[in-house]
Amino acid sequence: MINNPVNGTPFMIERFHIKQNSFLLDYFQSDVITYSENGPPASAIDFDKRKSIKAAIGEHIERVSVFNNYHRFRDQLVEGVNMLNGTIEQFPLHRILLNWNDPILNKLNLDNIYSDTCGMASHVSSHQSINSAFLEFFERQSLLFSWFTKSPAKKIHIEDIKFIDLQSIIQMSRIHVDEVFMYDISLCDEVKVVITIAFGEKTKGVGISADWDYRGAITGSLKELFQYITVEQPIKKSNYQNTENSVDPLLYSHYFMERLGVDELKSEFQYLEKSDQVCGELIDGDKADPNEFYNTVKKISLKLAMDFNLCYIPALDRELNTKIVKIITNKGFHHMYAAKIDPTQVEILKPYKNRLHNIGKMLPFG
Repeated sequence: MINNPVNGTPFMIERFHIKQNSFLLDYFQSDVITYSENGPPASAIDFDKRKSIKAAIGEHIERVSVFNNYHRFRDQLVEGVNMLNGTIEQFPLHRILLNWNDPILNKLNLDNIYSDTCGMASHVSSHQSINSAFLEFFERQSLLFSWFTKSPAKKIHIEDIKFIDLQSIIQMSRIHVDEVFMYDISLCDEVKVVITIAFGEKTKGVGISADWDYRGAITGSLKELFQYITVEQPIKKSNYQNTENSVDPLLYSHYFMERLGVDELKSEFQYLEKSDQVCGELIDGDKADPNEFYNTVKKISLKLAMDFNLCYIPALDRELNTKIVKIITNKGFHHMYAAKIDPTQVEILKPYKNRLHNIGKMLPFG
């Protein structure tokens, strides 16, 4: 979220970058840089230039739609549809609209409250938008659950990945880093949530992605990994306080890039080394049937006793015909700012009440 006054600029976007490693030709990074009062920049990496550009524009549309109001929201509450039973529930607007200096929010006492864009997606297709939002939401829920419980994961051996395109990407990553590790940290078998952790002499990276099969989840985690491992990350020596920069929209990234060293990252994720191995044939398994999306979501909701509520967000520019959605939960995690989360108050962590870890610590993820 941000806390900027509404100064106004004649344009939403300041500049647009497309970068490619001109020597290695291994990836494309597209950046949409907005004027600061319009929200944070949007960025996307892909191994296909067209997909990189489209993903960055999509993220830009998501972010400016929740960092700017322009009278689209006129009430303190927004509706969410429970994806299990279709019931309607009201949620506080501050869980959607993230510029807390907006007139509709600036009179509220929002101390010790935090929100972010996790679980959001935009697409011209409603189904694609909902699917992407759910997968990102589930990915982040799985990561926070793993962080606070140090639960066993499933280790993916790089040698078991037989897809030629993924082998090539992994080989490219080794130009930048020396060690690459992969784990499935999903809360359930229906969704694959792959976290890829990599270490080099002067760089490090964590990529995470959820999909309905291992190929998609591994691909997504590798894309995100390249956003970090391709740049040097000089570490600032000052100690991090969990109350500082709480309105910085790039808080997570700044902490990961500037405060977390390679050895610290290794130590934080050391608990994953005890994970059992995923069988090679499972990695090559069939993709889930997209026609069963809603039935699968209902099944997951019942299995985990977690609510998934779908909120529609009106786009700033209606001419774009973009569908923007966010998944919100009452029983899971509301945001990714782990240092501000009291895990004893999170419903899905109640069975782990006396076995919780990393309380008050930042999540080692950007």
